[in-house]
Amino acid sequence: MLRRLLLLAACGLAACLPGACQSAPRPSAATSAGIDTLADAVARARATATSNTSADRAACTAATQRAAILWLAQTGGSTKPVTVHGGTGTFTLSASWPGSLLFDELVVAPSAKSDDSDGLLREGVGAPLLAHWKYSPERKVHHPLMSEAGYIVPVTATLDFRGSKVALCLHDPRLEQTVVIGGHCQTLAADFAAVDRWIQRELQTNKQLGMSGLSALRHSDEHLSKIGIFSLEPPSRDRIPVILVHGLMSRPLTWQHASSALSADPGIARRYQFYYFRYPTGVPVAYSAAKCREGLALLKRELDRAGNTAYRHNMVLIGHSMGGLVSKSQLQSSGDRVWIATMGAKPADLHLSKAQLDELRPMLEFEPNPDVSRVVFVCTPHRGSKLAMGFLGSIGRRLIKLPVTVLGTAISVLPSAAPSSPLAQQMSKGGSPSSIGNLSPESLYVKESMKLPLKPGLHIHSIIGNKKGLPLDDPKCSDGVVPYTSAHLNGVESELVVHSGHSAHERPETIAELRRILLLHLAR
Repeated sequence: MLRRLLLLAACGLAACLPGACQSAPRPSAATSAGIDTLADAVARARATATSNTSADRAACTAATQRAAILWLAQTGGSTKPVTVHGGTGTFTLSASWPGSLLFDELVVAPSAKSDDSDGLLREGVGAPLLAHWKYSPERKVHHPLMSEAGYIVPVTATLDFRGSKVALCLHDPRLEQTVVIGGHCQTLAADFAAVDRWIQRELQTNKQLGMSGLSALRHSDEHLSKIGIFSLEPPSRDRIPVILVHGLMSRPLTWQHASSALSADPGIARRYQFYYFRYPTGVPVAYSAAKCREGLALLKRELDRAGNTAYRHNMVLIGHSMGGLVSKSQLQSSGDRVWIATMGAKPADLHLSKAQLDELRPMLEFEPNPDVSRVVFVCTPHRGSKLAMGFLGSIGRRLIKLPVTVLGTAISVLPSAAPSSPLAQQMSKGGSPSSIGNLSPESLYVKESMKLPLKPGLHIHSIIGNKKGLPLDDPKCSDGVVPYTSAHLNGVESELVVHSGHSAHERPETIAELRRILLLHLAR
């Protein structure tokens, strides 16, 4: 336990740990007890559809959920009308849903542990569900941005009764706020935190899904296959990508509350799709940044394949903590400056083979991504953090198990091939490069990153934590991990300082600021 606490302090550039997200909204208290057949479910929904009592509304929600699940089990998702016989008579049920929706199963979200407190539950007609399209290696070939959990999106099922005909419809509550039922326009129910709760449950029961933030920090080489950009739904044809990049000792789940809350805004849900860059955070920032560039190239290809033109020169990067450094590297021009700063010479002057130079080139040589036009830095240590130095930092570095060969043979032969290079000298003092070393104010990466220019015309925003509410010019002003002086950038389009610790990306005021920035992005 002591070692874990020390690591948290040394590597405090972490986002929230699993389970630290804010409370999700409460689901319906109704159950599907006594509903065994599709006929039973529709009959129960019909009997309670027009009642105004809370018990009957809950019963109608549960019956509608059950009807949708039983319909799928009976028909396999066919759009052909199905005739159903029950004790209350015979009826014909037809089903419809958005053409872009992919699903194998409809799932009732896990129950919430507290009352709705943050606006992620919308009261109305219909029954919130999750549409799940399961992962398989075969599907992954054609959907390379799919996560190991598959695609999982919120839907709301409604039943509309017209005599002996019943219409079952699955709606996307992020895009639809109202629906016509029984000839009347009504608010469509929604549970925007359902995906968050489902993912947390799945990660607890299936350890092969996702990636543990702590394990991936300590044993990054065991998680390299999971590096990349993914989404929880297929790439949209007309929405702008927002790529969320987590911080040290964290994972994409740290963003789930923010993305759920932002998706509850119809203006954002209609125009944006959220993607996540996942990486094991023990590897050097330059390595993660190179993999992020690869991920963005794959995203570009998939968006082009989907016929999406909205992304061009419009994408938004949002990085928390070390994820801000990874994001910033996507928007800088290196020239040969990084080579000289780390290797002490230009590539042509190094005694390395072509293969070894090619290994280093993605990390040391890069240009700004032309399709990213806005970036938001949240608690980003642009100038490093002193917690990565000294006793606590040394503990964190020793806990990281990162073979030098993970970074290629060029790094492993560097001490003998170029012993006078700054990187080789740094390695002789501190061992193989790692993320902890990168975050020291004295690291080569931090110093050179501050010198590299960001691309012209880029819209830049900062959100910075101030844990104790100190004056910004107080040297002790920080989020508890990153000093204000490290997170602050001159010349940004906006800077918001929130009364928060390092996990400021979870705070309501931060989410409100992200909403403001994304809506501003649409108006430009």
